This record gives sequence, C-alpha cells and structure tokens, in this order.
Amino acid sequence: QVLIEYVRGLIAYGKKKNKELWITELQAEPWEPGELVYRNKEAVTSCWPESFVVTFDEMRKLNVDTIFLWGVEYWLFRIKEYNDNEWFNAALALKNN
Repeated sequence: QVLIEYVRGLIAYGKKKNKELWITELQAEPWEPGELVYRNKEAVTSCWPESFVVTFDEMRKLNVDTIFLWGVEYWLFRIKEYNDNEWFNAALALKNN
C-alpha cells in the first residue's frame, strides 16, 4: 500500500509538471542476497513470476505511462537450463491484460 501511495504521488507531481512516469526496471527476476545471478532450480523468495505480474498490473492500473521489465535474460536461462517456461509465460500473459 505504501508503494501505491508513493507512485500515486509521483504521478500527480508529474502531471503538474506535464511529465510522464516511467518505471525503467520493474523486477521480473530473482535477486537473491549474495548472488549476482540466481542459477539454482529451487524456488526463490525475492521474486517469482506471479509477483511481477501483480506489480505490473498494479502499476498499469495507476496509469504509469511506460513500464520496462528487468530480467528477460533470466527467463531465457530458465528455459534453456531447466525447460521452465513459467517466467516467460507470465510475461506473455501481460500483453493480454
């Protein structure tokens, strides 16, 4: 809720200044403490496919003008190494929302 109120404030401020609000790196891959790239097959705690979809949808409902996702290379890694399409499919679902 704190994040949503913060973003609402940024949007309001931007509108007063006739500016758009962009999110340039919405987290869409895990970022585990002490690891540059999370390479294990096991689930993580910092981010999972459903979490970035929920956050993306919340930001879209707030009318954020542009949202770039951070983590596409991780989705491809998961497909190649573990035949795991879950991250990629979650991102594909965004375009249908």
